[in-house]
Amino acid sequence: MIVDCVVQMLMNRESRLVVVDLSSEVEYSAKNSIVFQIIKRMWDVIIENRRRAGIVAVIDEAHNYCCVHGCNPAKDVIMRTAREGRKWGFGLILASQRVVDLAPEIRGNINSVFFSRLQTAGDYDELRNWIEGVEYMQYTLPFLTPREFFFAGLGNPLRKPILVRVRDVA
Repeated sequence: MIVDCVVQMLMNRESRLVVVDLSSEVEYSAKNSIVFQIIKRMWDVIIENRRRAGIVAVIDEAHNYCCVHGCNPAKDVIMRTAREGRKWGFGLILASQRVVDLAPEIRGNINSVFFSRLQTAGDYDELRNWIEGVEYMQYTLPFLTPREFFFAGLGNPLRKPILVRVRDVA
């Protein structure tokens, strides 16, 4: 019932922003199910109407919903969105502090990446294998300050990651 209300608000443009806050003390299996239901229902409506959605889903702590093992059913619909979403105007932003924990089949369909300091050498190794031009950044990443990050991928017109600094806005 609530899932249908969220999807209806999005598809009918009743609201420009709909936030589904899953930060409460709910078990991850329940959160996974909620993410699955909303994205699955969005796909049902898109295919039923055969029209572009004009929607972007933002999934924070994405490693909890599209990891290698134990993240189904949300992982499957996130993978479909990463693979087919652009064609239908259904965008996806995955936010995670652990790129290594995202399933490889999902990482392979992500076309633009923003990254800052990494937690482990394994994260850097994974990023280096995944994104072109990162191999020379090993010594730069630990020195990034708050609000500094690199931007790489298709959204970046250059072949090398660009350092972006966001100014502090009071």
